[in-house]
Amino acid sequence: MSYPTYGQLVTPTRNVQQQQRQAASAAGPAADGRTAAGATAAEPAAPDTSIINDGSISSPLPAQQHTFQAAAAQPQSIAAGCSPPAEPQDSMGGISSNHAPHQQPGFELPLVVSVSDPLRREAAGMLGMKASHIEYLVTARSSLPGWSQPEVSVRRRFNDFVGLAELLKAQFRGYFVPPRPEKNAVEGQRMSDAFVEERRAGLQKYLQRLATHPAIGRSEALQVFLETPGDLSSSMRWSGMLPASASVLEGAGKFSMQLIGRESRVVDPVSAAQPAARSKDLMRAMKEAAQGIGMRGGREVPLEELDLRRLREAAEEMREQLSLTSKAAEKLVGKLDQLGSTAGDLGLSMFKVAKFEEAEGGALASYTGTLRYSSGLIADQKRTAAALVRVSKMMGKVTGRVAQELGTLHDNLAAVPAAVRGYMSREHQMLTWHTLEGDLEAKQKALAEADKSKVKRVDELRTDVARLELSIGAAKAEYDKIKAANVAETARFAAERRAEYSVMLENFTATQVGLCR
Repeated sequence: MSYPTYGQLVTPTRNVQQQQRQAASAAGPAADGRTAAGATAAEPAAPDTSIINDGSISSPLPAQQHTFQAAAAQPQSIAAGCSPPAEPQDSMGGISSNHAPHQQPGFELPLVVSVSDPLRREAAGMLGMKASHIEYLVTARSSLPGWSQPEVSVRRRFNDFVGLAELLKAQFRGYFVPPRPEKNAVEGQRMSDAFVEERRAGLQKYLQRLATHPAIGRSEALQVFLETPGDLSSSMRWSGMLPASASVLEGAGKFSMQLIGRESRVVDPVSAAQPAARSKDLMRAMKEAAQGIGMRGGREVPLEELDLRRLREAAEEMREQLSLTSKAAEKLVGKLDQLGSTAGDLGLSMFKVAKFEEAEGGALASYTGTLRYSSGLIADQKRTAAALVRVSKMMGKVTGRVAQELGTLHDNLAAVPAAVRGYMSREHQMLTWHTLEGDLEAKQKALAEADKSKVKRVDELRTDVARLELSIGAAKAEYDKIKAANVAETARFAAERRAEYSVMLENFTATQVGLCR
């Protein structure tokens, strides 16, 4: 399997910009019927919509990010069919209010999820005080095999969604798990109607992204979350799926026992397939940290691993660029809103001027000799005022649509950290694998040099060697599994981003064209 080269991943942005300037210069000012100066004076700076190699409309990101989005396109079975059609548009060219996952006309998704009907519940809290929370009605329609019925509805609170996110993060290492909505830090806003509606919409979008994910959408974890009636925490099936996590005190106790030789320092095969942070094994964590420093000093890394690390670096660069682009989009929306408000205020002021002209203009015009112009002036003022009010209303509508369309940038900004975590989980697992190999070499050397008369010591070393061989096999198998997930997820992520950016730019352009008309 081939991966992008380093040069493909990190093509300098300035080279791309220089090529674009050369192309624009060669096209000349007559390419679109305007001079460069006229275009600059008449229009605000528009996002870069240059054509990338495959001829599709590129997102307003540097070349490195297009490479990240287009990288690892080998798993065609996953990437195929991920490019959705544009959403339906109205007369203004804006997108419709339907934000369900894209799908082909007449094609029914195997799992459709909605979140509605938030209800405020009260329960007994600490010290006899009542604590309130919001429960949401989660409805799922499924044609997937293994479901108890085609449509189910359950009540879930936000803490249940937090538990689901943690479970998926543990079960799907290497996958780019869609992020859940963040918690609200301001207690006073938690029960406001506006916040509850915003959270409901965020939770629905979160579940829809999970449902359309090729692996998570068919997972047992999501099925149990959507099917289990009543309190989710009381479900034995759900509790059995939650990852076991040792406490810090347990980790400290284990470390003390390892130091005095009362507990084995060898990582068992089950723990070897899990991240060190979850086991709270302090000695293992220190060994892997030292191994990581040693790998920087010259341990050879396979080329495939290097390519995947460059993809992670490109994703981190994408996050930085998306942050800047998202801020620019927020600024644009603010300017449009300000323009609409200014037009509205000016229109109302013009109506007041026209009203004053009607009341006092006639008397004053008799002194200036402009009485015959007074009626025409009043009519012009009213037409101008009415036009400004219409512009204000139209700008309000346009501002809402632009905010809706460019919200894709914010959604993708929130999704990129999941991609970075997916890549990092593979690197951490490789570190575990190599650390165990180092431990095995040390144990084998100690066994070769051991005094054969010390039977107990020799038996302990042989047991440790056998255990380490099993742990290395488990660690490598987990690494290969995560690497395969990384490759597949890179193709899916790139296809979805390409499709979403294309739809965003098409709808944004259509809205601006409708505004000009």
